Amino acid sequence: MTYTPNDALTFTLGNFGTHVGYEIIDAPGNLNYSTSYMFSNGPFYHTGLKMDLALSDHFGFMVGLYDDTDSKTDLVPGKHIGLQLSYSDDITGIYLNFIAGRDQEETDFDPEAKTSQLDLTATFQASEKFGLGLNATTKKVKMMGVADYRWSGVALYANLALSEGFTLAARGEYIEDKDGLVMDAAEGSILGLTLTGNIHLGNLTIIPEFRTDSGPEMDNIAGFILAAVYSF
Repeated sequence: MTYTPNDALTFTLGNFGTHVGYEIIDAPGNLNYSTSYMFSNGPFYHTGLKMDLALSDHFGFMVGLYDDTDSKTDLVPGKHIGLQLSYSDDITGIYLNFIAGRDQEETDFDPEAKTSQLDLTATFQASEKFGLGLNATTKKVKMMGVADYRWSGVALYANLALSEGFTLAARGEYIEDKDGLVMDAAEGSILGLTLTGNIHLGNLTIIPEFRTDSGPEMDNIAGFILAAVYSF
């Protein structure tokens, strides 16, 4: 549910997609069919209340108060806070995002855990046919009485419309995961390279994709997939 008292202010209450990250849950909104490691590690959506405020024609601010991340119920006491500062014009979009909260309460077996994530997303439409994207994120898990854990990542995106019916998209992603939060292996890092075609046939998109993933703590993986997405 949204409420807009004026042109500059919007309130949203309920369940909505996250403000963090470059990729989105709805497959038709992504040019790469497979998702990045940063997207796969969330967050995906929030349940709560947020306020969007247009500071000017180009700058915006968002603040939100959420229940447990990626949940429609609030099992862990306390709320998460989300923040976004944005700039956008006809060519460029820059979004600085933050989310933090308590993910786990203390028990006899596990310590209390709090997480915080700082995220930067940017887009640049160089021409009508060529666009670039950037996503950089770092997430910290603070375990009470235990050392802090962290993982970070960066991804570059490029898309080129070769014709009205075909778009080529590329993604290069690097993950630094020394604490094993993403890979479940210490001293881990990942390099992922993805090349994707989008063949547009009306509401139907045929998506051939080639992807490689490599890292010191994992076998080099290469794969080809062929997907189809119908939007309506």
